[in-house]
Amino acid sequence: MGAKMRFYTFHNQEEWTESESLDDQLQQRRRLMERWASASQDFRDTYQARVSLPETALDYPLPLFTRIRRSPKHFFCIAPVDRERHATNYTRLVKLLILLYTSLRRGGKSHPMSFEPDPYPQIPAVFPDHTRSSPAPEALIPQYCLESADFRYISMTQTGTVLFPRFYNKIFTVIDQEALTTGQLIMLELHVNGQIKDYTRLRPWHAGEIMMYHNVQGWPLAEMIDWSMRARFLPRNNPLDLDQPLVDIIDSAQQKRELDIHGFTRELLTAQIEVFVPGYLELERQGLEVQYDLANLMTGDDIRAYNYMIPPGDPARRQAPSGQ
Repeated sequence: MGAKMRFYTFHNQEEWTESESLDDQLQQRRRLMERWASASQDFRDTYQARVSLPETALDYPLPLFTRIRRSPKHFFCIAPVDRERHATNYTRLVKLLILLYTSLRRGGKSHPMSFEPDPYPQIPAVFPDHTRSSPAPEALIPQYCLESADFRYISMTQTGTVLFPRFYNKIFTVIDQEALTTGQLIMLELHVNGQIKDYTRLRPWHAGEIMMYHNVQGWPLAEMIDWSMRARFLPRNNPLDLDQPLVDIIDSAQQKRELDIHGFTRELLTAQIEVFVPGYLELERQGLEVQYDLANLMTGDDIRAYNYMIPPGDPARRQAPSGQ
């Protein structure tokens, strides 16, 4: 199959027209994909008959890569979260993102999205077009790549089939409308053709351990959501009420032993949240959560290796993030 994909590469090279316009380059990439996918099989077979194999399957001319993401996101929001038209959704999104900073067990954990590309790994890519309806999770990845004709992550076989080989065995985290209603975001893995392979919903503080075992030790999602392992990775995985005040959500879960951050009083939780999301709690007290800017969420090296930075017992022992 790899050799067959290379003929699509040569089709791109032969049909490419030089242009300095980024919009024109984007449209050319889209036209090339559409032509290859819709062409007759005889047309595609001509490349196999007359083109020698390149040294690499990614031997594209440089303009084909212009205006393509250097590193793709694996973290998406597909629910409408425009602040003006969907204020409730936006405020719930903010809380869900803040709750991702909590982890099931203290010590040695990083933010579950710490492997996402900078500058804002902790913020999902928001799907912009909701004029018809939000994309379903199973259609998200194909739409995400096909919209920009991203040749680094799309392969087309000699028969015109679209594949996504570099997304195979990668965990994607998705926030949809149900996640904003129940507080349970989606984690999924894909088959090479972009269809969903494994899928689960989980509370945000379960994401940290799952992503650590996946990114560091290579565990597949299926192994961690299997019924034999759910007690470890997804204990007490019930819906959350995201309309409650943020400290109440965390403190209630702690009191019910659903979240293992024992020793954190409400005062310490308040101080800790201020480290993660400076200024949020004051806006919440005023009923102005919708004004919170996601860019103010703690980011950078501090989300790649953090413990709870305010130790239990003494708020004065606060450990400020390295960027402060």
